[in-house]
Order: sequence, then C-alpha cells, then structure tokens
Amino acid sequence: NPFGALPCLKDYSFDPPFVLYESRAIARYLALQYGKGRLMPSASNLRATALFEQAASTELTSFDPAANRLVFEELFKPYAITCLQFYPEFTGANLNLSRRFFADGDGSVDKTLIENLRSRLLVVLNILDQILGHHSYMAGEVSMPQVRCWVIVRRLKWL
Repeated sequence: NPFGALPCLKDYSFDPPFVLYESRAIARYLALQYGKGRLMPSASNLRATALFEQAASTELTSFDPAANRLVFEELFKPYAITCLQFYPEFTGANLNLSRRFFADGDGSVDKTLIENLRSRLLVVLNILDQILGHHSYMAGEVSMPQVRCWVIVRRLKWL
C-alpha cells in the first residue's frame, strides 16, 4: 500500500502478483472474484447495479462516518493509549500513528464525541431499519455493502 496502511491484498494467481489496497476496493474485488454473483450484481443488470451503488454510497456517506469514528474513539483509541503508556518507545517508532491518536489533545477518549456519534449512528440505523423492513438487503438481491455495515455494528456490540 503506497499509504503504508492496511488492508492490502496480494493475489498470487496473477503473474506478476496483483496488488490492491483500500478495503472497499478489496471487498468488491473479492465479491466479483469469489461471490458467484451473490454479492455483487452483473454489470449488465442496470437496475441491480444502480441499487448496489446506492447501498454502497449509503454505507460510505451515511453509515461509515459515524460508525467508523465511533469504533475508533471507543474501541481502538483506549487500546492505543494503553499500549503507548506501557510501550513509550512505540511513540517514537511510529510518530504518525501517535499523532493520529493524540491529535485532539492528550489522547483521552472524548465522551461527548462518543455520545454525538452514537446519536448520529442511531438516526442512520433507524433509516436502514425502515429500508430493510421492505427489502431483504440494502441493495436488493445482493449484500456486500450490508456485510460491511454488519461488521462495524458487531464491533460496536463488543463495547
């Protein structure tokens, strides 16, 4: 990954190996490669493709901004703070990472932000609940964007 981040996929079935980064691109690639038409629609089905793109956009612009930041603030940030307290050499070894964790001051968990994010996420989840009251999946007959939302919601349930 040119950004030095995860995830990154290296598919050795190609020569030279095919390298792909960014989680959404990897998920779409894997869905197309191994989903047998169940996770992403055929490009020839305009309606199904449009519904899929609508669900993917909803996940990206409505669900993810609140959910992903909430998971970071409530789950990963406390873990990172603990790691940095016990392993201060990590701060020097990976200054960019430590700047990210401590960008908002002392690095403590922002309880006000957590409550705001939970409220925003609840609005989105209520809307998604209404949509899913009429459909099995957010994208009609395919489910890849819904799988990503489910993974993040499962992370939040662990908190």
